Amino acid sequence: MKVIHSFWSKAYFQGRWGEESKIAYDIYNFALSSHLANKHFKSTDLITDEAGASLLEALPYKKIDTDLDDINQIDPRFWTAGKVHSMRIQEEPFIHIDGDVFFMNKKCKKRLSGKWDVAVQMREIGAHFYDTYPEVFKNIRKIHPGIDEINVFNFVYNNGIVGFQDIQLKDEYTFKYFDLLYQLELNGVDFPPEADPNIVVEQSLLTTMSQLKNAYVKELITLQEMKKYDLFGAAERIGFVHLWGNSKYQNEYFSKVKARLKAADPKLYKEVENKIKKI
Repeated sequence: MKVIHSFWSKAYFQGRWGEESKIAYDIYNFALSSHLANKHFKSTDLITDEAGASLLEALPYKKIDTDLDDINQIDPRFWTAGKVHSMRIQEEPFIHIDGDVFFMNKKCKKRLSGKWDVAVQMREIGAHFYDTYPEVFKNIRKIHPGIDEINVFNFVYNNGIVGFQDIQLKDEYTFKYFDLLYQLELNGVDFPPEADPNIVVEQSLLTTMSQLKNAYVKELITLQEMKKYDLFGAAERIGFVHLWGNSKYQNEYFSKVKARLKAADPKLYKEVENKIKKI
């Protein structure tokens, strides 16, 4: 199974996390993420643009493509577009992982083996779902009432990892994603921090489509495990780490990423150090 990373520099340098660029942090994160993915899945590809290729060229990718230059017309505030376009151009089964996702051991690969239509990280349910998604839908509904077509279930699939073995479903999903983006751009959707439309367009759309099509969705972390061990306990049991949100920029975690990379691949660590000095 091929693993892919994506890095859309146009969206990244617009302040994805509402703060100044943390590119030095992210190069280390992408380096460790790709190193571990290569260890367990044999190889990783990067889908990016010219600027991103220049920044991440030292990392251990089998192939670097600059296809994200093809979406320059997209509003960069739709930061999920880079990931979805990266999936759109895939012709064979794959797993996309975010640059702050780490497969610490082979248990993750074992979980993702076998046959499935779609693979996701886990379900977002309960308080986290209700504290986030209704406000987003309320914001979008003001200018696009049709958004309720994907507001069907009381959970969503988290796409920290997302993969497809059903390529036809992938094609339908990515087509509808960009069609929805066009509708929202045309109508002038707002991007308030508490109601960013990205999570709905990416995650709610995939959840609704896969459920209505009765697709077999492989969850890396199951609902039963989260109930028994909580999310982080369940992730730890299979050696999975996802540094959500701004946590990747906190010194506690950043220090761990650097130390792990240095111990695992001193040569790559040095190459990353030298690259960052030149930025």
